[in-house]
Amino acid sequence: MKHLHEDEGGQAIVIIAITMLALLFAVGLAMDVGQLYNGRRTAQEAADAAAFAGAVVVYQSGASPVSATVTSAATADATLNGYSTDSPTTGTTVTVTYPYTFGTSTKCVKVSILTPVRTSLVPQQSAFTNVTATGVACSLPAKSDYALIATDVACDTGAAAISSNGGLAIHGGSVQVNSCGSKAAQNGGTVTLDSGYETDIVGGYDTTGGNQPWPNTHTGVPVQADPFAGTAPPDTSGMTNYGTLQCTTSAGTINQPGIYTSNSPNCYMEFAPGTYVLKGSGISISGATAALCTGSTVNTTINSAVTTTALQNVSVTDTTNVIAGRMVVVDTGTNQEGVAVVSTSGSTFQAQFTKTHASGSSLTAGCTYPTADGGVFFFITQSNYPSTGGSCATDGFKVEGGVATTISAPTSGSFQGMLVWQDKACTNALNIGGGGAVYTNGSIYAPSAGVNGNGNGSTVVATQIIAKTVNTQNAKFTMNYNAGLSFAGSIPALVQ
Repeated sequence: MKHLHEDEGGQAIVIIAITMLALLFAVGLAMDVGQLYNGRRTAQEAADAAAFAGAVVVYQSGASPVSATVTSAATADATLNGYSTDSPTTGTTVTVTYPYTFGTSTKCVKVSILTPVRTSLVPQQSAFTNVTATGVACSLPAKSDYALIATDVACDTGAAAISSNGGLAIHGGSVQVNSCGSKAAQNGGTVTLDSGYETDIVGGYDTTGGNQPWPNTHTGVPVQADPFAGTAPPDTSGMTNYGTLQCTTSAGTINQPGIYTSNSPNCYMEFAPGTYVLKGSGISISGATAALCTGSTVNTTINSAVTTTALQNVSVTDTTNVIAGRMVVVDTGTNQEGVAVVSTSGSTFQAQFTKTHASGSSLTAGCTYPTADGGVFFFITQSNYPSTGGSCATDGFKVEGGVATTISAPTSGSFQGMLVWQDKACTNALNIGGGGAVYTNGSIYAPSAGVNGNGNGSTVVATQIIAKTVNTQNAKFTMNYNAGLSFAGSIPALVQ
């Protein structure tokens, strides 16, 4: 019995050995799990970055990104982060899928990375320990909250300016001035914003020489990126070159969508709906009877006196050309005014009026003849477009007729909500006003040029202006910002 009791002493060593083995296994397992987790996290970060790099290319290419270019950008970014299929011995594969649909967006890039992680516990089995990570990024539509953006980032004075007899009334949107100058914004006239909206200025505003602060001003704010910088310009493939824009001298003389290389000034022009590419030329009109028109005149017996610039209901007997997103001229028999149709219901439509006026005030509409009603998009560019180089028109967009111009942006298609876009290669200012009235809806975009008012007391109506600089001069600007009537830019974003 004594001998047997002495033999039982070795059992503790066996138990300790088994326990130590279990502890070592647990430690090894924890290390392996940590290695797998770290490998998975690193691969996920690389997949996200690669997908985003591809989405940036999609954003910069706008409507027509090249698949090979997108794939190259994504794989190059993955390689920079240590994941590449160039060396088969690593066992890593990087797969780029473009185009890829995520939700309702088709402008997406998917990047999948499969890579082995060598574990400590069973190193000889590391080839079978694979982790997979997937990232998805898209170029998504991005509606701006700003009715007006002066994109000039230099420290210039008066990047956004209102002259002494000028005015700016903005409904439904804010203002952004990117200039870092101490007098980036100047207000020598009258500026009003709806409650809840603001003026954001990177620099400051001028209070000398009769200038007043802008409403609800915030200074020292960050630069607001150009929301349309990634938009691709129109493709001219299959477009007809018509040469010279034609004056409308009868009901059938209507300019058709296509390419134009010269202008007929000082006359009335009608435009059929569609895209107009103005190469080395533009639209430059002035004179007592000069106007542009894509809208219709509607008759009504109400609203003969407009007492508020808020949305109002207008009843009409013929709603054929009363379509949300279009501009129409309301004729009450005693006065006429261009308004943007916001919504329709039966024989009633809702419109945003520009100004208040009493019964009996009069404005001659430019829409003399029945029109091909609909939206137009003017792209003003160099004479060699789509190749680089060539000349730009001195007056790319100059509308200073003495009667009412009424034009609408497209309500569908790739350029829905874009009315006028001047190529960034063209730096001549866009001049709007000139003693008459210009009623527009849609976005006016001039990334390298200014948008100026012209004419003492002239009326200018727009939905959104994004330009290098904005100066109303002595014109009265009214901006009825509506995200549904303006152009949607885009922004690259990681979505998964």
